[in-house]
Amino acid sequence: MFFEISLYNCDRPELFGLSQEFLSAPRLDNLVSVKACVDGLLKEGGRRDGVDMVALFDHEEIGNRTKQGAASALLSVVMEKICRSFDYSDEDCLNSHFRSFLLSVDVAHGVHPNQPGKSDVTNLVYPGNGVVLKTECCQRYATDGVAVGAIRGICERQGIPYQMFGRRIKNFLNTPFQMRYPVLSYMVMKTTWNG
Repeated sequence: MFFEISLYNCDRPELFGLSQEFLSAPRLDNLVSVKACVDGLLKEGGRRDGVDMVALFDHEEIGNRTKQGAASALLSVVMEKICRSFDYSDEDCLNSHFRSFLLSVDVAHGVHPNQPGKSDVTNLVYPGNGVVLKTECCQRYATDGVAVGAIRGICERQGIPYQMFGRRIKNFLNTPFQMRYPVLSYMVMKTTWNG
């Protein structure tokens, strides 16, 4: 038999700052993302047909490579099972995957007001200046140009401010370079299933 032990920070959330404008809380990253996805899924006035889905995964901090992490086959298997429940053929299942898009919801690290020099000057993200669309050419944020275009379009039509963030990565020769291509991501799948 094997046992795992996990330690958690149990500190209570606290407001701080001159006007109590900052929130410090453990696991805020994941909790904010989960709440946003679930609220969006449960919002009234959604589609009449199709399937909206939120997938919440373990192990983001170690690369999502576990059997139940985002890099696993779990989401594909669940999507296929949903298709099968609608009596879809193999081709219908594949087509529904291609008509879907995937977003990976996360929070971004903003410029620290007391240490702005510690931020990457090509990726300045400011708290309160809008939604952050995170990009990376290797698509570790699970997004493509279609999803970025869709989200930017929604933001612009609804007057929602947004900021772009490009993740600094290294090429195979281990030289740093910056990618600023739109590759947004959120772990919410919208499909056009007619099941």
